[in-house]
Amino acid sequence: MSKNLLLGIAATLLLASGINAGDPNPALQNDDIKFKVLEWVNTKKCLHGQDEANYYKMACAEGLAYSQQLAEDNAAKGSLSHSDSYKFKGCGSSNGWGENIFMSSGSGDANTHISALNYFYNEIDCWDFSTSKQKTTAACTGKQVLHFSALIWKDATQISLGIAQSSKSGVYVTHNMAPSVSGAMPPNFSGYYAKNVTPLSSERDEAYCQPIVAAWLKKYKVEYGAEEGTADDDTTPTPPDDKTPPDDNTTPDDTTTPDDNTTPDDTTTPDDSDVTPDVTPDEQDPTDEPSSAFGASIIAGATAAALALFL
Repeated sequence: MSKNLLLGIAATLLLASGINAGDPNPALQNDDIKFKVLEWVNTKKCLHGQDEANYYKMACAEGLAYSQQLAEDNAAKGSLSHSDSYKFKGCGSSNGWGENIFMSSGSGDANTHISALNYFYNEIDCWDFSTSKQKTTAACTGKQVLHFSALIWKDATQISLGIAQSSKSGVYVTHNMAPSVSGAMPPNFSGYYAKNVTPLSSERDEAYCQPIVAAWLKKYKVEYGAEEGTADDDTTPTPPDDKTPPDDNTTPDDTTTPDDNTTPDDTTTPDDSDVTPDVTPDEQDPTDEPSSAFGASIIAGATAAALALFL
């Protein structure tokens, strides 16, 4: 029996039981928290000018099993380490998966995934949308941005979640993200940042995005099998305040545009050599071959840590 088939069977059993393997608390991993994650992250994608075609859906059973296994492995060790997710070709992603991992002290609850997402997204303050890499300001020296870039990656349209309680050091979370279209590049793939890490839209705010994402989620729950109804029922609300969705060429709000207005060249590879993460190993220019290198970040003085994988 193949490894992929075994992973798929394992994920099916997890979904059927609603309980994390190795974790007795079903609240840590069930459909409700999955939908909460989708609502949260797709609202962010909407705010960044991305539309339904770029929203995340939950990964297939094989992907869910992959993320869950890594969370359990890290929990068993009591430390964070990445998998070779760019070599994982599950759920139709021919170029592999991006990966964010997170650890929080305590026993954890149903909001642990959201805590991780907030931590990842807050790195936006040090992302330079004009150069498609980390800002070079003193305030951003030593900071991390690759969790953020992985999270809102435009071509990533499936997300997989894993979470496990450690007897040694808290709760371990895994988020894997990948395209659903064969041939598209997964998060943090060198040379694709400008295309995929889109700026905040000046035409969109929470009042605009939340009802649109809520209507999308209602249809998705039917598609996912969590609710009865018709998945193709068009219940998308009219945007508030007569706002209409901008096209992909909407100029970003000046308040979110860094001082450096240099236009990035999509054909060049962002140079991350000037970035010094809080924790080594250092970032390196990736090649077409998968790399085990990763960016790392630890919250100083807090009881949480995270790592972001990149090529």
